[in-house]
Amino acid sequence: MTDNVLNDFEGANQIIINNWSNSIDISTFDIDTSAQFSIEKDNKDNTEIILTSKEKALNGDFEMKIDTIDLGPQEYLVKVELHSKKNYINFQKRVIVPPWKPEPPRRGQV
Repeated sequence: MTDNVLNDFEGANQIIINNWSNSIDISTFDIDTSAQFSIEKDNKDNTEIILTSKEKALNGDFEMKIDTIDLGPQEYLVKVELHSKKNYINFQKRVIVPPWKPEPPRRGQV
């Protein structure tokens, strides 16, 4: 699954999270960088993401906090915060979940 998180104003800042290759690609006006990640629980049962990258600021253990805000009957705002002792990264995405529709009955099913 690949997920795009775009800046609401320009669309130039982009974060792509690729679960298939466990990587995060970050693009801005002037830089393109990527990091490999793994997600683990620490001793205090907090979720940590461990990043490995050529970019010095994207190396290390980051505490991860995810907050979901209900904006309406089918709309949510998902905020993600990553912070370590030296760095802080945050991004958000507005998610619209389509209404659930039951599958039409198949031939031979009751």
